[in-house]
Amino acid sequence: MFTALRHPAFAALWVGTFASNLGGWMHNFASRWIIYDITGDAWMLGLDALLSGLTTAVLLPWGGVLADRVSRRTILITGNVVAAASVATLSVAAAADVLQPTHILAVSLVNGVVNAMLVPANQALLPSVVGKEHLSNAIALNSLQFNVARVIGPLLALTAYWLGTAWCFGLNAVSFLVLAVVLVFIPLPKPAHKLKEPPLRSLATGLRTVGSRGDLRGILVLVVLAAMCSAPVISMLPAYVRAVLRTDVAVFADLQAAFGVGSVVGAVWLTWRAKRQEHGPWRTAVLLAVLGVCEIGLAFVGRYVLAGVLIAVSAAMLIGTMVQLGAANQHAVSDDVRGRVMSLQSLGFRGGQALGSFAAGWLIAAVGVQWMFATYGGTLVVGVLLLVAVVHARGVTYRTMGVEDAGDVAAPAERDG
Repeated sequence: MFTALRHPAFAALWVGTFASNLGGWMHNFASRWIIYDITGDAWMLGLDALLSGLTTAVLLPWGGVLADRVSRRTILITGNVVAAASVATLSVAAAADVLQPTHILAVSLVNGVVNAMLVPANQALLPSVVGKEHLSNAIALNSLQFNVARVIGPLLALTAYWLGTAWCFGLNAVSFLVLAVVLVFIPLPKPAHKLKEPPLRSLATGLRTVGSRGDLRGILVLVVLAAMCSAPVISMLPAYVRAVLRTDVAVFADLQAAFGVGSVVGAVWLTWRAKRQEHGPWRTAVLLAVLGVCEIGLAFVGRYVLAGVLIAVSAAMLIGTMVQLGAANQHAVSDDVRGRVMSLQSLGFRGGQALGSFAAGWLIAAVGVQWMFATYGGTLVVGVLLLVAVVHARGVTYRTMGVEDAGDVAAPAERDG
C-alpha cells in the first residue's frame, strides 16, 4: 500500500509537502471565512477563486513549457519562497488589524501566478523517482497526504482563528518555507536533457499532442466537467453554512473536515488498489454521476449531519475521479511532453474550478444557494451521460505507453492555497 515511499527522495518530499498542505488548508479556511464574514457576498468568494484559479489556468501552459526546459528543483524552490513572502504580508496585515478582503484577493492573484509555475513541475516529475511500477501508488499517496491535510488543516485553523487570524496566514508562510528547505537538501536524480526548441513551438507541440488523440481530449473534457460542477462544494461552503444551515464558523470547519474525510477515504481506496487498477479513464463517469446526485441532495437537505455525509461522499467521488484521470494521463504520454500535457490537465481543473466558483456566486445572487447546488448537480449528471454516449459512439480507445526514467525531482502533490 505504501510501496512508493521506499524511494527516499519521494518519501522526503511526501512528508515536506504534507506539512506545506496543512498550512495551505489553514490559509483557505481563514481567507474564505474572512471574505464572507466581512462582505456577506457569495460573489466575493467566487471572485477570490477566479483570481487565483483563472490566473493559474491562463499561465499553466507556459508553466508546462518551463517545466520541460528548466530545472524543476529550481522552479519549486523559487515558487515556494515567493509564495511564503506573499502570504506573510497577510499575517502582518492581520496582526496590525488592517486586513481587508482586497488584501486577500491580491495575494490570491500573486499565488495564482506562482501555482502556474509549480503545478506542472509537481506533476511532470513523479515518474523520474518512483518509476512506472510505483507510479499509480505514488499518485494515490500524494492524494492521500493532500486530503489528510484537508481534514486536519481546518481544525487547526479553527484553533488558530480563535487565537488570531494572523496565525493562520503566518503558519502557512512557514509551511511554504519548510517545503523549500526539503527541496534544497534531498538527493535528486540528474536532470534529463532539456528542450532546445523555441517556447512557442514547444507549447504548440503539447497542444498538438492532446488535440491529435481522442482519449486525451476525452480526459480533458472529464477534468473540466468535474472541476466546474464540483466547485461549489469547495468554494461556496461559507454561503451554504450561513444561508441553508444558518449556523457559524465552527460548522464551516466541520464541513470542510468532512470534505477532507471523504477525500481521504477515496485516496486510501485508490492507494490500496493501485497495483491492480487499470488506467482507463471512462470508469470515472460513474463517480461523477454520484457526485452530481450528492450536490442535488445538498440543495434539499437542511440538516448538518446529512449535509456532512453528502459532502464527504462528494469529496470521495471527486478525489477518485481526479486521481484516476491523473494516472491515466501520466501513463498515456512520454516524458518529453509530460510537463506540457499535465499542465493542460491542471489548466482544465484550475480553470474549471475558478469559472465554476465565479458562476456559482453569480447564480446564488440570482436564485439562492439551494437552487444553485441543484443546477450544478443536474448539469454534472447530464454532462457525464452525454460524454459517455459520445465516447461510445465514436469508439474512442485509451492508449498507454512506457514511463521513461527522466527528470530531476519527485513531484509532491498539488498545493491549494
